[in-house]
Amino acid sequence: MICKPFFGPAKSVLRFPVLENIHKTIPVQVPVPERAVFHAGNGGASGTPAVRLGDNVKTGGRVEVWKESGRAVVSTVTGVVSEISEHTGYGGDRYTKIVVKTEKEDEFDEEFQELIRSPMSRDLLPFLDALPGGVDFSFIFGLRSPVRTFVVSGTDREPLVTTNQFMLAARSDGLKEGIRRLRKLFRGCRVIVAVPPYLAAMARTTGAEVAVLEPAYPHTLPAMIMKAAVGVEVHPDRRIEETGSAFVSAETVVALGEAFETGRPVLHKHLTVIGKDGSSTLVRARMGSAVGDVFSTLGIQTDEGDLLVQGGPMAGRSIHSEDMPIWNLTDSLFVQDKADVAFSSNAHCINCGECVRVCPARIPVNMLVRVLENGLWEDATALYDLDACIECGLCSYVCPARIPVFHYIMLGKHEVERTSRAEEADVQG
Repeated sequence: MICKPFFGPAKSVLRFPVLENIHKTIPVQVPVPERAVFHAGNGGASGTPAVRLGDNVKTGGRVEVWKESGRAVVSTVTGVVSEISEHTGYGGDRYTKIVVKTEKEDEFDEEFQELIRSPMSRDLLPFLDALPGGVDFSFIFGLRSPVRTFVVSGTDREPLVTTNQFMLAARSDGLKEGIRRLRKLFRGCRVIVAVPPYLAAMARTTGAEVAVLEPAYPHTLPAMIMKAAVGVEVHPDRRIEETGSAFVSAETVVALGEAFETGRPVLHKHLTVIGKDGSSTLVRARMGSAVGDVFSTLGIQTDEGDLLVQGGPMAGRSIHSEDMPIWNLTDSLFVQDKADVAFSSNAHCINCGECVRVCPARIPVNMLVRVLENGLWEDATALYDLDACIECGLCSYVCPARIPVFHYIMLGKHEVERTSRAEEADVQG
């Protein structure tokens, strides 16, 4: 059952500033790390480990995790595997942590160069999946119905983040080459570049279709962009790619063109670092570098009690350590001084309706949070549209009672998914 409130469409809450001269920005370069850390999602894999302590790895080479699953990461450094360990991450997901002690000089692996000279094969997919931006090319190529439309985001998901806007403005030629490569991989697919108004003219030089977005949050989130640019409304039970369209970042497309042009996998990730004073700095770091490496380069000092977030200030996820790595999905890091952290309260909903008014999915959030507080996960899904949430975080942002609504929603989604997996396992057993 889908329940919708009687309020009209939500209005924008946070408007994005026009970034003048963004194309002239010079990203701060983070030095090559002494140790690179890679996380490989297990997906329930087990069996014979393919990587062992003491193994030598080359820059741009595949590091297989499990022989039976074929799961692999692409190393961004040359060195020796010094640690392999299993961990539980956000939402209870299991992953394998691989640490490589870095050598001074890069020795490049040639496998990728050989693969791009031949017809498309599945051996190329780990390299495509490792591109900055984290597009799941393996999933896209595995679909029965091919993806025919790609929406390239030339804007950033959250306020204060400038990563993709920089990539479009400063690397428009690279974006053009990446779009050409994308069309070749997917046989003349339709490509739409979604941008804020001030980047529209630059986007048109790529030869792709251009969709101009309202520069306001949450209209910059993937689900909102897909609806505005393609007219596709993604059902909660489906992934965007299953609609015949796919969402990719400008950085992914630039990296795709660069990788095929140079014959080497892209090693670096561009990210925006938002400091304690609210200032934004664009950074370029090798994937696998630690968050602490980035902070050290920028001279950012963190103390016990400070808030560290991988992602932006609205919907980012907190991290517990500066040892966490920069990976291909890290568009931004957000640091907040402990004195400025707004703590949540244990208050109950006062039924003011602010969360309902700002919700872009038009969910009855005031009712949803009540059942989530009481652990009624099935009611949250069946009665109050838990699955329809696009995870923008506006509900928590506007809540005068400072209820951690967004965290309740994320917990609810996790519990529903965990229960569903357990029920499927029982049926199969």
